[in-house]
This record gives sequence, C-alpha cells and structure tokens, in this order.
Amino acid sequence: RRFLSFDDLRLPGRKRNEPETVVEELEEHDELWQAIDRLPDDRRNLLLYKFGNHLSNIEIGDLLGKSEGAIKSLYFRTLAALRKDLQSMEQRAAVEIEESHEDND
Repeated sequence: RRFLSFDDLRLPGRKRNEPETVVEELEEHDELWQAIDRLPDDRRNLLLYKFGNHLSNIEIGDLLGKSEGAIKSLYFRTLAALRKDLQSMEQRAAVEIEESHEDND
C-alpha cells in the first residue's frame, strides 16, 4: 500500500515551482483543511488516524470502538461528504466570480 500526504497531491500538468501553481495549491490546501474542520469529530479523527498516523481500519476501529466494516463505511461516507462540501465551495466561488464580473460591467 502506498500512502500520500494531502500536501503531495497535485493535479496532472501542474509545474511545482510556478508562482501561479503554488498559490492555487495553497488555496486548495486551505479549502481542504476548512472542509475537514467542518466534519463531525468522529469523521475528522478518522481522517487524521488514517492519513496522519497511517493506521489501518482495524486499528482505527479499536481506537473508536467500532468494527472494521463500520470504519470502512464511515470512511467512504466521510470522503463523499468532503467531496460534496468541496464541490459546493467551488460552485459558490464560481457564482461570486460571475457576480463580481457582472458588477464591473
């Protein structure tokens, strides 16, 4: 199994040291952590155990008093919630940009 840090995630085609890329990645990093902070404690802890401490589902289950199956289910629901939250943030940002362009016209 290979582990990736949230910090190591990049979109294909992006060059690491271009200033525009650095700023975009910092903004995306901040948005991701904001979304993680909005999660309920059990979901946030699950992500921290899984990605921060590299614990298995069984180990996380032992810590949280849940079965491995319950942890798998919680993990997939957590990722779906994060994805939905990040997509809605993108949509709100797009609307704000569109509205600011309309105000400037």
